Amino acid sequence: AYFFGIFVEWRIIAALSLIPTVIFFIFIYWVPESPVLNDFINFKKREGEGEDENKEKLFVRENTKQIIICILAVVFQQLSGINALLTNLNNIFTASKIMLSPEVASLIVGMAQVISTALASPAVAKFGNKVCWSISTIGQALFLMLAWANEKFSLSPIIPVICLFFDVLMFGIGLGPLPWFIVVIMFSDSLRSLAASLSQGLNWFL
Repeated sequence: AYFFGIFVEWRIIAALSLIPTVIFFIFIYWVPESPVLNDFINFKKREGEGEDENKEKLFVRENTKQIIICILAVVFQQLSGINALLTNLNNIFTASKIMLSPEVASLIVGMAQVISTALASPAVAKFGNKVCWSISTIGQALFLMLAWANEKFSLSPIIPVICLFFDVLMFGIGLGPLPWFIVVIMFSDSLRSLAASLSQGLNWFL
């Protein structure tokens, strides 16, 4: 989408974006269901209708810590400013008087999303959630401060591209993905779907 943005107007990009969506819509019917989901369905069948009073409850004292962690992870993700930056890339680059066209600069920053998506899972698997979260948040803070300093003191017109590239890269290895699957770690099978729904609902609300 960023690449096509260099050459064509947004209406054509929107039409082109329909192609993978339609392909996914058609072929999703050939994707097998997760074994975890099948196990859960079978478990619910065995559990029976008469045991509702024994169900686990989400909002109980024992789950307070997990709920707070999941909520704060989503809050910090959204307060990192990533959506504001990505929405205003062209305006930022136009204001910085960079030698590149704003569309090309946006493509460079967009590549950071591709790279970070490829790195996120291996990084979490190797270093763990806490390390990736720390690197992500500290990295974003440093590059945002550099972007601020450049805006304040006019250091170089290329700095916004560098800062935003690494800001998006840092976001993608911690703050971006971790709030989405931390619920899986925090809650049991019976509570996971409700906890995930509430967490993601809060995410989109913010």
